[in-house]
Amino acid sequence: MQRSILRTAGAIILAYVAAAPASALAAPANPLSESARVDQLFKPWNTSSSPGCAVAVMKGGRNVYERGFGMAVLEHDAKITPATIFNVGSIAKQFTAAAILMLAQEGKLALDDPIRKYVPELPDFGTPISLRQMLYHTSGLRDYEELLYFDGWRIDSPDLLTDGDILYIMSRQKDLNFPPGSDFRYSNTNYMLLAQVVSRVSKQSFPDFTMTRLFQPLGMKHTHFRNDHGETIKNVAYAYVDKDGGGFDLCLPNYDTVGATNLFTTVEDLERWEENFYTGRVGGAQVIQQLQQPGELNDGAPLNYAPGMFVGPPGGLKAAESGTAGDAGYRADVIRFPDDHLSVVTLCNLGSIDPMDLSHQIADIYLGGKLSAASSAKAGSEGSFHPDPKQLAAYAGTYSDKDENLILKLSQKNDSLWGESFTGPSAIGPAQLAAISENRFRGVGINELELGADPNHRELTAKSWGTPTIRYIRVPAYQPTAAELRAFAGTYSSKELDTPAYLTLEGDNLVLHPPKMPAIALTPATNDLFIGGDRRVRFTRDSQGHVSGLLMSGSWNRVQNLRFDRLLQP
Repeated sequence: MQRSILRTAGAIILAYVAAAPASALAAPANPLSESARVDQLFKPWNTSSSPGCAVAVMKGGRNVYERGFGMAVLEHDAKITPATIFNVGSIAKQFTAAAILMLAQEGKLALDDPIRKYVPELPDFGTPISLRQMLYHTSGLRDYEELLYFDGWRIDSPDLLTDGDILYIMSRQKDLNFPPGSDFRYSNTNYMLLAQVVSRVSKQSFPDFTMTRLFQPLGMKHTHFRNDHGETIKNVAYAYVDKDGGGFDLCLPNYDTVGATNLFTTVEDLERWEENFYTGRVGGAQVIQQLQQPGELNDGAPLNYAPGMFVGPPGGLKAAESGTAGDAGYRADVIRFPDDHLSVVTLCNLGSIDPMDLSHQIADIYLGGKLSAASSAKAGSEGSFHPDPKQLAAYAGTYSDKDENLILKLSQKNDSLWGESFTGPSAIGPAQLAAISENRFRGVGINELELGADPNHRELTAKSWGTPTIRYIRVPAYQPTAAELRAFAGTYSSKELDTPAYLTLEGDNLVLHPPKMPAIALTPATNDLFIGGDRRVRFTRDSQGHVSGLLMSGSWNRVQNLRFDRLLQP
């Protein structure tokens, strides 16, 4: 099963690169033309036996590059062209945000309205959640994909996902991930519910509203939100994943839900949308400005997320990007450099392709090497400090945030410090950390780490522009005996899901058995806290010290501390 993604870690890296000086020296000239250099990037997929990508580049308001590579439908020898239609995953959120902002501009809703004003099916969590907080993913609402995944759903396929399914599981939730406005956590639930708001306020279906108010006025003739999985679409690319042993398997999303995803479009149509950020033809200057305005938390801390896209920090090489978006085997990325009036659109139909990396390389070609030069300059400055290897051993250990949802492991290898972060589908790292100063380090996929003044190095903070600061504390090592592990085995039930969780002891390993999924071996991180695959499991105890339940958190912490109560003793 291929699960839907938006690679927030990659978008954070974009912000970090964009912060580097735009005046850095350009890369050496390449004798090939710009278009020929882009062609080279896609050579691995430009065959009659591989899925591939469609690419478009807009510069100065005109198309300067547009081409397809590989096959749209392997079964029928249909090639990818710039007119090929793709599912573009979370790029859909930009259009959902635009619809909400247009209705707000017309006085038909207010961004600070509570969501329950329009969607009363959502539980009362004891504190209002505003539409504005949902636009910026600061609502605290749990991600519906992750919840359904915990409940045994095979998201993308073969299970059919509808708006009704999402509203049902959200109606059962008892808690939020965090108080609204206090943190940022990407959640597809926000934009699915915003689409419901658009429909209920406008008295039109969401696909109809976006068609008449966005796509048709911009001449996006091959773009629409699909809310019928059985609909046939001409010139659509099928999606694939790599098959073990070679070849490809079909991997198509099975959705009747819109808002967060399920937008079908072409690179040609997305070029028209990108140009609208300069002309304001649809929405006008106010909506265009709001779409590019990064949010902030209740305490004023800035975010690197604007409605539907990630943005770089002020100054430097400014950029706005979707981040790698995708459902099933589809992958997509759109990046815009407003100061250079440059946009790159990369749409692919193979799950192993990294469109964001390709978009960055393409942009660098048309920016004359400014992007790679900025990245190199930043990387060079980070390698200028060399810590004493004897001091690194003091940093080694396991660290956790206060909620024990974010786990960071530091280790010393020779004269370097390495980090491993357990927040995503699998651990990020281990990555070698570059020393910025005596007690500051950074590594790919890991925010800047700053060790505190504590001589025992018990505390550290993780910082990156546009993301909330994470405060970690060192936690004790944990090596439970087989008897201690056996105390965790049993059946656990959640009032917020339909399907129980089962844990068994197999040999010396505690094993979680997710419904319809392969078993997950859980590794102890610290007292009563385990990590495995894309889960963190923290056990709870009653007043007598007996295991009474567990709290489960998932990929990228999009679901945090989902409560399960113990039902059966082993």
